[in-house]
Amino acid sequence: MILTGTLYAVLLVTPSGGANPRSADAPTAVTADAPAVTRGDATVTATVTVEEEAGEPPPPADARPVVVYTDEHGGLRFRTGPRSSLRVGGWVDLFYGFNFNQPSNGINNFLAFNNRHNALTLQNLALDTSFDSPYVSARVALQAGHAPNTYYSAGEPDLPGSPGAGASDAALWRYLQQAYITGHLPTKVPVDIDAGLFLSPLGPESLATYQNWSYSHSPMFFSLPFYHVGVRAGISLTPEHFLRLGVYNGWNNVVDNNKEKSMALEYAYTTGRATIGAVYFTGVERPDKAPEGRAWRHTIDTYAIVGLGERVELLLRPTAGFEPNNFGVSHWYGGNVALRVRALDWLYLHARGSLLREYWAESEDGVAAPIVLPSPWQAEATGTVDFRVLDHLSIKLEYRHDHARGDVFFYDEVAGAGTPEDPYVPNLDYQNTLTLGLVAYF
Repeated sequence: MILTGTLYAVLLVTPSGGANPRSADAPTAVTADAPAVTRGDATVTATVTVEEEAGEPPPPADARPVVVYTDEHGGLRFRTGPRSSLRVGGWVDLFYGFNFNQPSNGINNFLAFNNRHNALTLQNLALDTSFDSPYVSARVALQAGHAPNTYYSAGEPDLPGSPGAGASDAALWRYLQQAYITGHLPTKVPVDIDAGLFLSPLGPESLATYQNWSYSHSPMFFSLPFYHVGVRAGISLTPEHFLRLGVYNGWNNVVDNNKEKSMALEYAYTTGRATIGAVYFTGVERPDKAPEGRAWRHTIDTYAIVGLGERVELLLRPTAGFEPNNFGVSHWYGGNVALRVRALDWLYLHARGSLLREYWAESEDGVAAPIVLPSPWQAEATGTVDFRVLDHLSIKLEYRHDHARGDVFFYDEVAGAGTPEDPYVPNLDYQNTLTLGLVAYF
């Protein structure tokens, strides 16, 4: 077909409230002189004008230019078909941290990912892509930096291989943040089935620091699992109520460390003023032949985020768990309380307090290995100033005090070489840190 004029498209995307968060975020097919249509979380108005020779039929949809637009999360999307799209996003996260203990090994212990003292450090570099269509979606997120190196080392099993099978360990998987396929069932009530590698549903904190109120993560985030591999099915009962059931390999296991599987039941309630979430996670998490035996672990994690007016938000997060094992019953409990104030359109002030306690089962046969903490209790108090002066840039200045019962932090000259044979020896029960974090995201 010969075009004698200009082909152009105008695409306007505006947010709309009460959207179903499980809807596939695919743009509606663009047709000539199309009226405004609603798709999932945005209203799309598209107009295509074609000047062509008289008598020429309109061009096929596949021959039209790819429509580019920004979704509600700020991600760049490309229309790949009449009802499908490809999203490209990611972030670069840098920080400078100063530990007033000035440890000789340069480690801010148990600060999750901003764990280096007196150094400008790449916390995480992530590239997050996803494909969405009415019936099938897929997501792959790649990463590199201190964050994946830290959390994959926290629990991923080190399994040897053979001449016919490769070994599996943290180094193999740490560059992969998420990778899963989703099937959207053609049912009246939206149902999604996912299979692959997911970030853990426990708690409201995100791995990406720009999505959180603070820069550093709470002790609950660091102590509970980061990721799971398995299959899960979610159903949107109403736009406000969401339910999901998952079967996974376990806590921080791409490849399972035992014969049993773990299960999780999730519930979320979302309105314009509040978000409430609850997760029950259960299963055997100890490796085969552990002294604790085939101990079935139970974790209950809940949170509520409530708006107190136009510029104030309150977060409450209680969490608890227990595990009957060969030495008795190990258990833990704790929580976060946090408040965020939007002082100016580009300035947020945040304060958080956390406390986590753990009891290790003990009998004449021995003591169970810790589950969430290296000490009987750990607490933190954090204050954060978040500057959002420019779009797609978060600058956070944060002061944090950590305290524990027992020496779990480092101070001044630290004994040890930092090797498995000669590890660093913690020598203080508290630390105070100052962190400047910069995150650019798209």
